[in-house]
Amino acid sequence: VSTQSTGTGGISMEPLRLLDNDGPLGELLRAMRQGIFFGIETRIPYAITALLRPYLFKKAPRPFLESVRFYADQTLKHGWVMARISVCFKLVEKLLMRLNGLEWSAKPAEWHTFVAGCLAGWLFMVKDGADANLKRQINMAIGIRTLFSVCSYLVRKGLTPGIPHSAQGYARGQTLWYTLLWGVVMWHWRHMTDQAPGEMDPGQVRQMDLIYKAGDAPGLDKWTGNNYLLWLAVVLGLKYGVPQLPMLRRAASATAAGGMKLSLSSENLHFSMLLDGDDGLDDGDYEPELIMPDPYDLE
Repeated sequence: VSTQSTGTGGISMEPLRLLDNDGPLGELLRAMRQGIFFGIETRIPYAITALLRPYLFKKAPRPFLESVRFYADQTLKHGWVMARISVCFKLVEKLLMRLNGLEWSAKPAEWHTFVAGCLAGWLFMVKDGADANLKRQINMAIGIRTLFSVCSYLVRKGLTPGIPHSAQGYARGQTLWYTLLWGVVMWHWRHMTDQAPGEMDPGQVRQMDLIYKAGDAPGLDKWTGNNYLLWLAVVLGLKYGVPQLPMLRRAASATAAGGMKLSLSSENLHFSMLLDGDDGLDDGDYEPELIMPDPYDLE
């Protein structure tokens, strides 16, 4: 079938066919697409929430059109950052593979992937200093997951004395992780915030102040202000007043079970955190960022 229509008014279909090309160019174009789509899927739900939050909780909103333009700009920037990293990573990884005599479709060596990731991260997260706050959020969201993954890797490789590669070992590691995590974050927030402002993420400091400080002073208006009791009543009504579908009941049970999901195979023992909760629904493999940014840290 010809890829170009005939006649003086014919329009070539070749550019469209490139979008779904099975070769290197098509793969790189789709890598860019996925980065942009990820920015959209991550930022749009947050933007809607951030726009509605002041009205839901009786707080002073920012000018609506200014906010809409701001979140649109953040969505495009987030997508463009991830698109460039995606393309650079795949291109460098494939070039290293070719230099090593591997075909484009072959599996890369571990060092190919590591070097490509380092270079992509350095180019677009370090050397390109634009949008530092947005990039900080991205790196914080990735960082905590990577830290957990590295700890799990060390356990699997037998490099953690006292924490064996077993169900009991992972449970022990999780116990240490959670216990020390909460001790350190509380200590740092309570005792280091005044000594070193900005050392802890400002958004996290505000959130911890809200949870652990805002209730120190009495005041009946704090019980009834900001519509919190209203929304609490709505949530309780929805939870206990609306019949649950069997699928949602299973999802709630799976989420409540939370913590650590164990899957056994004949070759290995694999654990993964239920960061999202297993909701029992097929959402595909495309997972948006879980750590939503604080709107006051974006500017």
